[in-house]
Amino acid sequence: MAQGDIRFDGHAIEVRIYAEDAEAGFLPATGMIAIVRWPSGEGIRVDAGVEEGAHVSDRFDPMLAKVIAHGATRSAALERLTAALDDLVILGVTTNVAFLRWLVRHPTVIAGEARTDTLDAIWPDPGRSPSEIPEDAWATAASVLGGGWRLNSPPVARLESEGIVRTIAIAPAAPTDRGWAVHPDGNAVFVDVDGRSVTISRGAPLDVDRAARSAAGQGAAGASVELVAPMPGAVVAVHATPGASVEAGDPIVTLEAMKMEHSVAAPFAGIVSEIRVRQGDQVARGESLGVIDPAAPSSNARYAADTKEAAG
Repeated sequence: MAQGDIRFDGHAIEVRIYAEDAEAGFLPATGMIAIVRWPSGEGIRVDAGVEEGAHVSDRFDPMLAKVIAHGATRSAALERLTAALDDLVILGVTTNVAFLRWLVRHPTVIAGEARTDTLDAIWPDPGRSPSEIPEDAWATAASVLGGGWRLNSPPVARLESEGIVRTIAIAPAAPTDRGWAVHPDGNAVFVDVDGRSVTISRGAPLDVDRAARSAAGQGAAGASVELVAPMPGAVVAVHATPGASVEAGDPIVTLEAMKMEHSVAAPFAGIVSEIRVRQGDQVARGESLGVIDPAAPSSNARYAADTKEAAG
């Protein structure tokens, strides 16, 4: 092909859809794709490597698809890309869709001034926080999961998501345009919240023991902390043993996934009371790795406190 045969025809912009958590340092994510709705329309092309029912593991690169928008001008291409990302729904696995929706609307990107170091300067955005779970999402989960019959009262469902527990009245069919899908075990619902795949599950019945434990752990200073895996992967190193004293920031467990290593560190000075994994174990995101107990105050500190109290 001669150089004169190469013609330019407008502008194209591409984004890559990844199974990763942008809010947690772009750590890779795993899970089953419960539902996917790819965008379409004039100037939109999707190159996808997954479909509904596919399992995203930690064995391969987490890229799921490419979304490309074409337009006569750069601004037209960007406008189409923004609309396409708003139409895109992927549930069942954490993706970077919400982050990309934010990114294509950022003034630096709109102005065409993005460089290789731009993301370091603008992300994370201190003025941005993940969207709260809206009422229609809770209502959808309640109507899908059901249960909660009560004598002479409307049925309710006890639900929980992202540390929030709600009791929601069950409507026969809660109408919503929001994308949703039932978890394979039938005890949870995946709901799209501004590009995030949010899991709303049945809440465990609140018995006396659970209520007491919950009350005891609500913001208690000096409470034990459970270390959880921030990403799925293999345990490549365990740096501490039960009974060991650690300082804040000391590595406890190192995980590896997709050639990326991440160290799970002690959040404060204390004693390792439990280590629940071994080198070579495969762990899921959110799986418990161990427990750190706060360090007991020294006898000198206790003596000083007692002396101060006695002195009035």
